[in-house]
Amino acid sequence: MSSNPDTRTYLTKDIFTYVSFALKNQQEEDTTAFREVVLSVKDTAYLNKGYLVLNEVMKNPSNGKFNYKPTDVALVADITVVSKDTVRYSAMPAIEVDDDHLHHVDDTVYAQNLYVRFNGISEDHKIRIGVKESDRLIDFVTVKTFVFPYINLVWLGIVIMCIGLTMSMIQRANMSRTLAVILFSGISIGLFYMFLLANN
Repeated sequence: MSSNPDTRTYLTKDIFTYVSFALKNQQEEDTTAFREVVLSVKDTAYLNKGYLVLNEVMKNPSNGKFNYKPTDVALVADITVVSKDTVRYSAMPAIEVDDDHLHHVDDTVYAQNLYVRFNGISEDHKIRIGVKESDRLIDFVTVKTFVFPYINLVWLGIVIMCIGLTMSMIQRANMSRTLAVILFSGISIGLFYMFLLANN
């Protein structure tokens, strides 16, 4: 697993980005097998980390994920996966017939390490769904972005406070005017650079 944080500072905001990713060991063999559940539309099947609901079965859908033609032979199961913390995910496994060959188009819910397969239709016209819940780590890339609006006002307040503290220390130490000006200027420039300019 690796991460790559970065920060960008602007006049009215700071943006912090954090990119993390993990790559699985390709030599490890995933021995987890598919478990089949037979469902009707609106039925529920329970998983180790939540449950899934079969919303509907679509014939030759044309949407953002699939673009089948009316002459194609394909069925797509619209499934909602609900995790233990009630977060909902969408899965759309498909089954296609092409030149007398049957093709399964599996779908994956990465957040749940869940593989979903449309196995077919049973004799009593129910939908056969294969599910595989793997403990093996799936390749993933996560990008987190945090925006801190007007954070420069906070840094400016810290700079002003430090400058005031420096002025009071110089006055209490009874330094000569020349030494006080040099010390005050150096500290002020350092504070402005540290808090307001260093991350630009």
